[in-house]
Amino acid sequence: DLEAEVRSFGFGDGDAIETRVSGVGLEPSERPIDGGEDVGSGTVVRLDVAARVDDDDWLRIADVLAINDEGERPDWLASPSQSLEPTALLE
Repeated sequence: DLEAEVRSFGFGDGDAIETRVSGVGLEPSERPIDGGEDVGSGTVVRLDVAARVDDDDWLRIADVLAINDEGERPDWLASPSQSLEPTALLE
């Protein structure tokens, strides 16, 4: 579904697109405990998609969501700062 969303913005079949969905936990990227594709309530996941925009450049977008009970929309969590300035975490 992530790849289809990116292609809706005009990226064609010949364009390089990468997608990744991973859990957020003690490791930077965690698979579900049972190795399946189901994501249970209370789980925090990261959706990551990237598209090549020219030979050397990629556009990457990532969101972090908390999964709620079935039938409820997930909560979109604030993205952590990527600043190299330590005080950025205080803002």
